[in-house]
Amino acid sequence: RWPLVARLPSRRIRNGAVRRLLDTTLRSDNSAKQGDDARYKRSALLVILRQLAEEETSGVRALERDVMKTRGKQPSMEDMLSFTPDLETPKYEVVEAVSGSSNGLKLAWEVRDYAEPFSVVTSEMAGGAAGGASSFQSLAGYIFGKNKEETKMAMTTPVISSATSTGKKMSFVMPQAFSVSAPTPMDDAKIEVEGSQFEEAPMAVLWFSGFVNDGLLETKKGELRELVASSGQWELAGTDPEPTAQVLQYNDPFTAPWKRRNEVAYAVKAKGQ
Repeated sequence: RWPLVARLPSRRIRNGAVRRLLDTTLRSDNSAKQGDDARYKRSALLVILRQLAEEETSGVRALERDVMKTRGKQPSMEDMLSFTPDLETPKYEVVEAVSGSSNGLKLAWEVRDYAEPFSVVTSEMAGGAAGGASSFQSLAGYIFGKNKEETKMAMTTPVISSATSTGKKMSFVMPQAFSVSAPTPMDDAKIEVEGSQFEEAPMAVLWFSGFVNDGLLETKKGELRELVASSGQWELAGTDPEPTAQVLQYNDPFTAPWKRRNEVAYAVKAKGQ
């Protein structure tokens, strides 16, 4: 008798796994509306190849199995922290860790106190993906030395975005060493340094993975508002019927969607205050 030998996955099986991972990555990216667009497929393939290179897996089939285990589940905060790059990030304390449900889903969230003030450098965003890319490049240029003092600073995380009365804005967190005395933006840069306002009230935070897109973001904002309303202890701060949500994204664009740390946050206050 021949000894039993484990069969290696055939090329057809491996190709099938790659196609399914590509589909998972493309469906997570709202900008990839045309699934047969070669540019988006190349970007998605780079994400998968990077993941294969960084992870200690035995190949694409093992990676697919790991990814499938995460589908339909909210990552734990322990997972989120493991997804967070080793960069300077604002300090906070967890006031309360809460669990609840929204649309039949059990979700964990928390209330944070950003007691240590921090500054951000901000750019108004034009519409569409091109506007976001332009704002990102302007802010990155400032951080990496394109300012009047030609001061180079370390990259930080997260990138913060929110709505304004005129549209949307994107913000980079300033390194704490420059939070009081920041380099001066160039006159034509269309960016400004300001306080974050995170320390003005406790922040209710819901975390999630994936590429942030309009549909996913609206879902998460709605879930967090429902979780706060049903908590019995917290309510949204202010009187605006459409309160401003802060969106925090911690990872670079080539991080796989199932390895991304994203958060949506609202200012809250104790009920009855």
